[in-house]
Amino acid sequence: MPIGPRPLSRRNVITRFVLLAILIGASIWMLCGPSRTPETDSTTWSGATMGTRWTVKVVGPHRGSDDLQLEIQRALDEVELAMSTWLSESELSRFNAAPANTPFEVSTPTLEVVQVAQAVSEQSGGAFDATIEPLIEAWGFNTAAVGTWTRPAPDVVARAKARVDYRKLEVDPEARTLVKTAEGSKVDLSAVAKGYAVDRVAAALEARGIARYMVEVGGEVRVRGPNEHDGPWRIGLERPSSDDPTPHAVVPVTDGAVATSGTYRNFHASAGEHLSHLVDPREGAPVRHATVSVTVLHSACAHADAWATALLVLGSTEGLALAEKLGIRALFVDHAEAGLARRATSTFGPFEVVD
Repeated sequence: MPIGPRPLSRRNVITRFVLLAILIGASIWMLCGPSRTPETDSTTWSGATMGTRWTVKVVGPHRGSDDLQLEIQRALDEVELAMSTWLSESELSRFNAAPANTPFEVSTPTLEVVQVAQAVSEQSGGAFDATIEPLIEAWGFNTAAVGTWTRPAPDVVARAKARVDYRKLEVDPEARTLVKTAEGSKVDLSAVAKGYAVDRVAAALEARGIARYMVEVGGEVRVRGPNEHDGPWRIGLERPSSDDPTPHAVVPVTDGAVATSGTYRNFHASAGEHLSHLVDPREGAPVRHATVSVTVLHSACAHADAWATALLVLGSTEGLALAEKLGIRALFVDHAEAGLARRATSTFGPFEVVD
């Protein structure tokens, strides 16, 4: 999901991997400024970032509401300016425009996100790949004219696929440089960046001594400590349906991050075909299995974000086996004749089915 401002006609593209509906007891629908709830001693802020919205809720005393809101916004803006594929002046856009085989120095945030992406790519056998952008472009999932889509010619897809391979992206952590070794290669960090932004905001809160909070950016969530009712935060998982945003399940979380990826929000429909925006970098084509969403619980939201995408590409059969092997807490949702079929790893923990 490219991050950054864009036309409303690209709204489905904006939300490529944003699939969580957040339920935290009292409503957290977006506000312009801090909202104080004296009876529960909690405060909520919200704002705009990366073409979506953010919400932060803090339970208990804290210092400086206005100052804290500015700090949150600044942390989010820094991630967007570094990693947006929509802002031509962003660090990532400048790297993508640079020639191949040329070291390009990047900031610490960009380096850290690339390292997460490369690690997940390696562990998932290439199901996750930050160099996926040429294939996304070939299949027409980052253009405004989605309604006029036609299937790309095989040679167009083949040329794009030749530019996609995480192993052709070289990372030098000490020099803080990236090198793309394939001409025409482009990096898209959208499947990690929002989760990383959540982690950055959480770190800013904890640096102020805040130990009870909920941070949400475009559906990616991280919480710490009990909520305002002294219980776990209740995170609603959006129903995998393009016209029904209600939750199909609720996951109680006290400490950690939650991220969900799905195939049902952005797709092409033409001549009886329904093609998800989720492109398998190994095949060079949209996924066609029955898995429609994957939710991952992790200590860090950047990792939850990336793994939700990787496991969704793999699907519930291959993905569940890998998640069990690696100890990843994941919930897979498939479309089945009887409705939704849910399969969770043994470590996922309890969740409440709503339907």
